[in-house]
Amino acid sequence: MVGFMGLPSMNFITASLGGGAGQYRLRIVTEGEEALVLPWPVSRETPARVSVAEPTGADILLRLPLGDGEVTARVGPKCTVMPGARLNLRVDMGRAVLFDSQSEQRLA
Repeated sequence: MVGFMGLPSMNFITASLGGGAGQYRLRIVTEGEEALVLPWPVSRETPARVSVAEPTGADILLRLPLGDGEVTARVGPKCTVMPGARLNLRVDMGRAVLFDSQSEQRLA
């Protein structure tokens, strides 16, 4: 799957979808971490470990390993998070977009 332009660019995360109507769950496996299970489409807070904190001037971009890649979170310039720190992140599943990895068709 090809990413989109933007800063930061859209996060792509490999996940498996399970459950049934009204009880869907996304399961994300990250090496060295416990599997993350997110209810769909409910928001949830979850801990993640920062690998890189990159000041860009107006913002700081935090890179966090998730699944078989990493995600980028944009925070304000006064954020004092350092690499290695564990954060509680709010994952807004209502804003997530799901794609089928085989067909690359949008699912939701």
